[in-house]
Amino acid sequence: MNSLGAILVSVFIVLVILEAEVYAYLDPGATSFLIQIVAAGIVAAAFFARRFLQRIYLFFFHRRGSHDERIKK
Repeated sequence: MNSLGAILVSVFIVLVILEAEVYAYLDPGATSFLIQIVAAGIVAAAFFARRFLQRIYLFFFHRRGSHDERIKK
């Protein structure tokens, strides 16, 4: 098991052992809102990662003359 996995398992075990009563209520509207926030974050991260990787790809594999030739035609 890698170190990140060991840390996550350790944190999970500590949280289960140190469990305490919580006097709170999450209604379905709040849960739906939290799910939407997480989904939007995942989509935004994927979009920006794609754009970032695309720029790196174009930096290394872009043909210098191809853009200029399309403009002249």
